[in-house]
Amino acid sequence: MKSKRLFQILVLLALLFTSIGTNQPVLANTSINLQAQPFVSMMVLPASIAVNETVTATVSLNNIPTEGYTSAEFSCTYPANLVEVRNIVVTGLFGPDPATAISDPQNGSFIVGMAGSQGNKATAGGVAFTFQVKGLGIGQVALDCAARVSDGGNLLTGIGSATAGLMVMEATATPTIAPAACDKAEFIADINVPPGTFMPTGAQFTKTWRLKNIGSCVWTASYRIAFLSGEQMDAVSSVQFPRDVVPGQTVDLSLNMTAPTTPGTYCGYWIFQNDTGKPFGIGPQGNQPWFVDILVSDATLTPTPTATQTPSITLTPTQSPAPTLTQSPVPSPTGPTPTPPAGTVYDFAVNVCTATWSSDAGQLPCPGTEGDPRGFVFKVNDPRLETGEIYTRPGILTFPQDAQNGSIQGLFPPIKVQDGDRFRSILSCEGGATNCYVTFRLGYQIGTNPIETLWGYIEKYDGAYYSMDYDLSRLAGQEVRFALIVDSIGSKADDRALWVGPIIYRPDATATPSVTSTPLESPTATSLPASGMLTGQIHAGKPVTISVYRDNAILVASQPANSDGTFSFTTPVGTYLIVAKADGFLGAQGSITVTAGNTSAMPVISLPAGDIDNNNRIDQFDALTIGMNYNTALPTIADLNNDGIINVLDLELLAGNYRKAGLVPWNDYF
Repeated sequence: MKSKRLFQILVLLALLFTSIGTNQPVLANTSINLQAQPFVSMMVLPASIAVNETVTATVSLNNIPTEGYTSAEFSCTYPANLVEVRNIVVTGLFGPDPATAISDPQNGSFIVGMAGSQGNKATAGGVAFTFQVKGLGIGQVALDCAARVSDGGNLLTGIGSATAGLMVMEATATPTIAPAACDKAEFIADINVPPGTFMPTGAQFTKTWRLKNIGSCVWTASYRIAFLSGEQMDAVSSVQFPRDVVPGQTVDLSLNMTAPTTPGTYCGYWIFQNDTGKPFGIGPQGNQPWFVDILVSDATLTPTPTATQTPSITLTPTQSPAPTLTQSPVPSPTGPTPTPPAGTVYDFAVNVCTATWSSDAGQLPCPGTEGDPRGFVFKVNDPRLETGEIYTRPGILTFPQDAQNGSIQGLFPPIKVQDGDRFRSILSCEGGATNCYVTFRLGYQIGTNPIETLWGYIEKYDGAYYSMDYDLSRLAGQEVRFALIVDSIGSKADDRALWVGPIIYRPDATATPSVTSTPLESPTATSLPASGMLTGQIHAGKPVTISVYRDNAILVASQPANSDGTFSFTTPVGTYLIVAKADGFLGAQGSITVTAGNTSAMPVISLPAGDIDNNNRIDQFDALTIGMNYNTALPTIADLNNDGIINVLDLELLAGNYRKAGLVPWNDYF
């Protein structure tokens, strides 16, 4: 009887000290070992406050196993009509400088995620975080926090919840409601110089951001944009707004900057100041900066053309902005049109003016006007190639906008692509345009999506041309609007670029003749230099894009890696800069020399996860994005482990690379 009575007493004691419906601390090590498993506890002392008074709540993890936890998340609730939660502070339970993701308390709930950085874990029980509770209304308050933990195996395990009680009593003072934020901004877009832009050393440029006033106060001309931290890049420390910006309006703000003289990655953070000098910015609390981020190289972006053969490498896919204006179809210029080659299902030259032509200066007429500084386009019936040959098929002469790195593009009506369809064209500078130096790009658009690049080619006047033959099967079954795009490399100089005989070819199709003519025999391109193979493999949780640069700055090729991360290029012999990037991950950069007839392989590399804002740094701003979107599926860039939900497991991946910055040295990676 005595042993039975003793057992009942022990059970009663264990129940009395369990953290259910009480703010009393939990006692571990009871004689029946009820607390051998990990558990969460919460303490609020004192247990009662008056309206407008504040108390601190403490949440702890207990009985952490010896192998430790790599991360933990706490989902907490509170009655929003009775109390306000604020000032959530994560402790050092997971070691120094943990990665934290906190969703702002709203509508009676909040989430706190934490993960050890630099390999740190929580290996002993203790306080995980604290938060303040302010009384708003009279009543009994129940604060509840449920915990899930991870041991590094990409799996969250629930360890229960803890509830603490708090009584809010009447006070003599009448509670007040905090006013809406007066000064608060929303970041809209990088108008130019997007993050990761390559710049030569000492280059002067203008950076423009677009921001929106989402506060309740007017931004007057006394407000300023001000430098906060990082690299100032010779910009002014602050400058006044150009005009008043009322709530709901956007404003474009520009600063003149100069790239540093030493190669590397540079980032500068900027913020607003109101008319009293108080700083404010973007983000949920209106206190985060925005930034400019560049990659500085000691190579020039506009090399002097040489007599070497232009490399031939495919490009896929990079985005190009879609035209903002539309144009009704215009009849093609009159003139004889030879019968297209057998198998032609669409002739771009014949239909040149059914396309919407544009440059950064806006919509362009078709046919254009020779010398138009906005850029111009013509159908050419007898195009002259760089070799001096007169070609028998019509072509399209495109001339980019008269600007540094100017461009021109034509967006054609939709075409339904079939398996086996191919785009064919001869690419050449116009005969006599000896200073021509351009990039040809074949783009495509599906629906209202942005235009993407399928293929690209750099052409420099050298007395040769290139015969393009590109398989369109990846777009089979879709209604596609193709875009012919030409970009000047540097100044426009004499960039008279020819698309000669551009067609979509279908092997089993028969062309419809318009005038009797001899079928086309495509000329053979002049011989290309010796080439070799460039290969490698990248591990990342998102699609990877591989870019190849000549002279460290001139983009030669860009294409996505295969689903397993492998990639290969056939390139002319030479030494190249190669860069790998994936959304949400730091990139990698290295150099490689391609020799004739050989395969040159880059080391297999894993990209560090966590650069969610793509500014080449993994920091608290990336963790904040996880916190802002906790338990949602979007943005997908924050779902680092691709499990369809943004949570502490993504934070754990980020924490493993916390505070890392810049491109990983690819050649040094083993």
